Amino acid sequence: MGNIIGNNPRKWAANQVNLRQQLLGLQNRPANVLAWQTNNTAWIRAISAVKIDEEKSKELTGSESYVGGKLAKEYVLFNGTTSTETTEDGNQTFTQKSGVLNQAYSSINNNAYGFGSTSERGLVPMPGVESLDITTYNRGSLRKASFKLKAYSREQFAIIDALFMRPGYTLLLEWGHTTYFKGTPENPQYTTANFNTEAFNLLNKFLDGNSGDLTQDSILKAIVKERGDGRIVEEGNSTESGSEGNYDGFYGKITNFVWNYNSDGSYDIEVKAISTGDIIESLTINRVEPPENVPQKKQNNTSNNPTYYYFNLKDDKGSYTRRVPDSNKKQYREYWNEIDDLSDGGFTSATATVREFAKYRDEYPSTMNKFTLKRPADSLSPEDEGPDVLLANKDRTDFNGFLYKQYNWLKTNISKLGTELKTTNNSSSPTIKVLSTLDQESDPSEGSNADLIMIQPLVTRDLIDGSSGEVKGQVTRLSQNAPFQYITLRRLLDYIEGNLLVYNGGEQTGETEKPNDPQPIITFDDTEIYCYTQPEQFSADPNVCIIPFTFEGVTYFEEVIGPEFRDTGSPFVGNLLDIPVNLHYIGSTLKQCTQNNAVPLLRFLEQLLYGIQESLGSINKFSVTYDHDNNQIIIRDDVPLDPKVATKTIVPVEDRTLFNVNGWKPTQQNGSFVTNVGISTTLSNQFATMISIGAQSRSESDVANSTSFSRWNVGLIDSVTPSKLSKKAIQQSKSESKDPIGTFIKTRESLLKNGNIIKDFYTNKKSPSGEVISTARSQNAAVQQFTAQINSPESPKPSTQGFIPFSMNLDMDGFSGLRIYEKFYITTEILPKSYPDTLSFLCKGINHSINTSGWKTKIDSLTITSVDDPKSPVLTTPNNTINFNQ
Repeated sequence: MGNIIGNNPRKWAANQVNLRQQLLGLQNRPANVLAWQTNNTAWIRAISAVKIDEEKSKELTGSESYVGGKLAKEYVLFNGTTSTETTEDGNQTFTQKSGVLNQAYSSINNNAYGFGSTSERGLVPMPGVESLDITTYNRGSLRKASFKLKAYSREQFAIIDALFMRPGYTLLLEWGHTTYFKGTPENPQYTTANFNTEAFNLLNKFLDGNSGDLTQDSILKAIVKERGDGRIVEEGNSTESGSEGNYDGFYGKITNFVWNYNSDGSYDIEVKAISTGDIIESLTINRVEPPENVPQKKQNNTSNNPTYYYFNLKDDKGSYTRRVPDSNKKQYREYWNEIDDLSDGGFTSATATVREFAKYRDEYPSTMNKFTLKRPADSLSPEDEGPDVLLANKDRTDFNGFLYKQYNWLKTNISKLGTELKTTNNSSSPTIKVLSTLDQESDPSEGSNADLIMIQPLVTRDLIDGSSGEVKGQVTRLSQNAPFQYITLRRLLDYIEGNLLVYNGGEQTGETEKPNDPQPIITFDDTEIYCYTQPEQFSADPNVCIIPFTFEGVTYFEEVIGPEFRDTGSPFVGNLLDIPVNLHYIGSTLKQCTQNNAVPLLRFLEQLLYGIQESLGSINKFSVTYDHDNNQIIIRDDVPLDPKVATKTIVPVEDRTLFNVNGWKPTQQNGSFVTNVGISTTLSNQFATMISIGAQSRSESDVANSTSFSRWNVGLIDSVTPSKLSKKAIQQSKSESKDPIGTFIKTRESLLKNGNIIKDFYTNKKSPSGEVISTARSQNAAVQQFTAQINSPESPKPSTQGFIPFSMNLDMDGFSGLRIYEKFYITTEILPKSYPDTLSFLCKGINHSINTSGWKTKIDSLTITSVDDPKSPVLTTPNNTINFNQ
């Protein structure tokens, strides 16, 4: 459930919050609690992933013995500068520098004074990190680090420049509390920091050249384990031990630096780095190569219905009709009526068929008087040309080629592999053809044809009268074009991940070169990616996507698509990655997103999802984010999901992560490690305009989408404009205006009429016109958005209210137990009465600051009305008075 918003934090995180608050509230504090409270400090460590060659080693140190990763291991910035060595068991031994150099000057030594010194300046202190700041952006998609260093000689500065001031090179930053408690309030465990972290050990393996099959994901997972309770995932038992929110790490690449030279000969350096998540901002999924031959636009194909004219002829054996193409009609008439001499130059250059026709004229002259020319028999008008974006761009890029191969395979095989499907239960009703490979095993390779659907619908064509040329009726036939071909979103992302991203092929050097084993440096989360839906939600534009649905008790397209999209256990939750997306829409999106001959991944995904969102009625809020813990791109729906499926969004009151923000409570023996609380509005211009119209109670306003804010203002009336209604609503009777359901009855009914999308496409399986789709889009949005607001005991549904436009910030002692989009609560004693008692908050950013004052954390959050039981008690600080076990 990687994309679900509102999951509660892991159990160890809630325990850490309760444990800290309990320890700070004790009236009689043991010695270890006092030591933790008064003497706890923070630590910072930075290690570079840069390796150097012999020439660079001699330049920096005067010796060739620090090649490879040895210099980086000697220059670990940790309590000044620390050197490390790998033991036989794979762990690290730390050599902490101390004392004063009492021998000849050398760049690398084990002294705190004299390390990196020269006789020119004399003995100087060792370099080190002074402070570190970690900031999150774009709801956690990006993490940026800024750390300040101090160097005391040109030699120190040169080495720091080579290791930590090289944009594009990676590094590992770690920090945490030196002492802390972990465990549960019933069984607290006093702990000192573990500096021999797995992430640090792994980077040292890379520096030693012994990484084996390890990747950057190994380092990221090691950070997750140490940050938590020793497990990558929450389920299962763990024999390892983590810090439970008292440690954190940052793995990323250097982006920039600044430095200043001071009057005392020292250097102030600031290095900036960014997490691996920045790749979704800059990654392009394909380079666009100019085609060798620009394909011509496909012409209308009328070969299935060519126009003919008929000559009524007569010879000595009787009369007969000779059919000739319309294009040759004029030529035949000329030779019949105007050319007298068969030896005429124009005649000799005529086609053999015309010569034969003219010879007949001379052989049977009596026919001339009986010659007539008539129009052909009844014929069908040509079918509208289908989309050609896949054909026109098939040789442009690998991605275009992949899309065209799926399109061509479907079009080629539907006649022999497709199944017939009747439009109704009537045995005499026409049939369409459907080809589906959804039951095949998905494979990201180009040769796989899994997860594809093609619908060959019916089209209505005019029947042209043979004599008058007028339209005398219409005929329904199977479409000869292929506009409705689909690939599941899951299969599309699999192909992008397996073929179009940037890959790490491993290190290749000289004679030891080894075959590439490409591993994507970033992946997609494709496990249980859910989205909000409604039983009656449908796609108003099959040129974008389709989903199965039920409307007025009738189920549509489940026999075509299958039940996978709605197979979640709740009628209000769908499987996002099982949505079939139109191949032609993907191709047009790819073309529109091309910039400077490349396709930015993030822009492509956002535009693709926006079109799907609009087609489905605009009740979803799809977004693309990045998960630092798992190094994955995640597609989210920001609408809260049904707790029946999102089971971790609701927990009992006693298990909630509840921050006490109101100080010490002696009767409850509960303190607070939150130092500051602030709430601010986060209104966009669009939302602010909506609020200015719909800020008052919904009962007196017909403005859509103002519900979340109007509920905030129940009981308040603007004396100047007490209500805000449309002209139509004002003209309605009072009873009608209070019955909003009636406003949408006609819209719902019209969707089932002839000439509308459900009747034409989903029932009769006819290809819809652009006008039908345009109308259906607006009708679908109105119906879906209104339906989402209707709730009753007979038909309960989860809230789609989304975020309340308030942002809350909590400043606290260093804590790394929350993840982006996880839910927490605060005690409500400090909030005005107008604020709901069941407010909850979703973490949208975690910022850390580590310096000589310790480790401080700021949590930024989005405000939502909790989906928990509305009868749950007011959120006050629980009574944690228990027998403290030292």
